[in-house]
Amino acid sequence: MHRLRGRRGAPGMDLGAAMILRSSNGIPMLPARAAEAAARNIRNSILDQTDVVIVTKDPELARGIVLPWARVAGVITEQPQANVENRGCPSVSGIANLLEIVADDTLILVDGDRGIVLVDPDAAAVAGYQAERERIAPRKRIFVDFAHQPAHTTDGRQIHVIAQVNNLQEAEQAVELGADGLLLRADCGLFMRGASDDEHLKSLISVVDLAGGKPITVAGNFEALSVRALLRASIRGDITFALSMDDRGDNIEPVLAYLDETKDELIDLEIEFAEPRIAASVDLAVGVPDLEGLPISRIVVRPVMLEGRFCSKDLQAIDRLTAGAARTLVPVELVLPNSDAECVGIAIGLGAAGVVVGPEDIAHVKEHIREVDTATCRSHLYAPPQEDIK
Repeated sequence: MHRLRGRRGAPGMDLGAAMILRSSNGIPMLPARAAEAAARNIRNSILDQTDVVIVTKDPELARGIVLPWARVAGVITEQPQANVENRGCPSVSGIANLLEIVADDTLILVDGDRGIVLVDPDAAAVAGYQAERERIAPRKRIFVDFAHQPAHTTDGRQIHVIAQVNNLQEAEQAVELGADGLLLRADCGLFMRGASDDEHLKSLISVVDLAGGKPITVAGNFEALSVRALLRASIRGDITFALSMDDRGDNIEPVLAYLDETKDELIDLEIEFAEPRIAASVDLAVGVPDLEGLPISRIVVRPVMLEGRFCSKDLQAIDRLTAGAARTLVPVELVLPNSDAECVGIAIGLGAAGVVVGPEDIAHVKEHIREVDTATCRSHLYAPPQEDIK
């Protein structure tokens, strides 16, 4: 068995028989076995699909290849691929001397997440690699009590209720009281500045274990949180990193580059990790950045809070933000200045997909959500006098 390393490509892991794709004057040429299978399929009009891994020197050669008689389980290439094309299967590029090592029909395992290819592995090697890669995450708890059921408005819109926590005791309390997820800041007491990667990892895993499968969002920046710990903990649970955005929103690209560098380091050290989701954490006191086109999964908004109420200036800013996010199907979660019915109604009227509250407020916030409809909340949004919503 050969273990080859290249550049990470399209994500996922799959297994198939190698199909060497060569070219004649720039025209892709199937190996004899593949050509015979295609001809047999045409003659018999029977689709007898097999799983194949396309092996080629030039990534462009594999682009657009359609094999009606086979399922493409992966693509691996000698030359590095600058722009990853996700065709629904994992890929790895930049593997030196690939065509000299791999022969047609050889069994190939492709791991696009880590940029690793196993050539001619036996069943034990495949099982061992999968166990090593997945590290079998802890079992998820099954929450059946009514307190844990998602809250829907009377017109059927689901609003997530997320608990902001600062320590393990609050995290445990929030989970028991029915929070749909947990939000913790990277500068909270769980992650001490100057602590080691392993200490941050231990703290993250403690939260993951308490969450019992519920999603966790860590908001902040990598000055306060170890990125290695974040990547390693993501293999154990559903973790999102919500990056604190600057007033222009142009700090996300350097962070993504830093993440990629750290992933490469972990791969070289053969340390397991998984991809966290990336979200944007927006503080309206800093400003509303242009987030259109950024590779983010969610937006967490912290409004300016005046005496436990929304600032009137923020209402229009949040309204524009949620409308723009809706066009790209990115949900917005709103940190509430207060957990009363008025603030909950404003959040629903503004189009928030989720609200962030303290652990002790989860139950009655869900009650408020279940008692209202979106249209009514929207109609009341700008109705109160200016002095009532400061």
